Amino acid sequence: MSEPYGATFTVSAPDAELLGRVVGGLPRGWGRADAGGSSAPAAGRFELLQDERGYRIRLPGGAESASVDLELAVSMLRTRLRRAAAAHHGEAVCLRAGVVTHLGRAILLPGPALVGTSTLVDALVRAGAEYRSDELAMLDADGMVSAGAGAPSSGPVASPGVSVGLVAFAVYRPGASWSPRRLTGGEALVALLGAAVSAQDRPAETLATLRRALAAADVLEGARGAADETAPSLLRAAPATGR
Repeated sequence: MSEPYGATFTVSAPDAELLGRVVGGLPRGWGRADAGGSSAPAAGRFELLQDERGYRIRLPGGAESASVDLELAVSMLRTRLRRAAAAHHGEAVCLRAGVVTHLGRAILLPGPALVGTSTLVDALVRAGAEYRSDELAMLDADGMVSAGAGAPSSGPVASPGVSVGLVAFAVYRPGASWSPRRLTGGEALVALLGAAVSAQDRPAETLATLRRALAAADVLEGARGAADETAPSLLRAAPATGR
């Protein structure tokens, strides 16, 4: 049992070694709960299964995804756990986005999995930013970025509670040069809403939180090339605290 953001989930695997690989890579803020002493019922069961064809992950409700590669299966299961935990958080608004901070404000990198967000987050950290998360961003009721759902892969972790200074919808395209356009307030709100995990369950609260988060933020959109080439441009574009 793990208890991220106050939610309790059951996690199972064929043996102790495989279970250790799953829970050992979960981010900071997760912990094992005493199955006999936990007062909260499990919010769902997540399973890593193995058969002669490879590996499968089974989600609450019975949906399954298969992979012949163990590392990919474990990664998919961790991702599903993180997103389920964020969706069960009763107060924060969760975004599918990487997060770093620079000059006292947050840079959000919204986007689904496998579009290069983690690579760009790592490049920003190497360029001098502070790591928060490479997958999920948590916004409090004031639109401030609170503790992320990921554990740092490199670099220091920033302190909680910072305003959003820059949102960059930066999609990787081989050979592209980062030359973004600035989104209008309405365009930015619609685009960020698409990254919000809680948009369907709590639409009014989500919209209000996103408006607060974007109140003093610059929002850029464009194709990018190599992460190490794009990162310095993003840091130069990021406004500092007190702008």
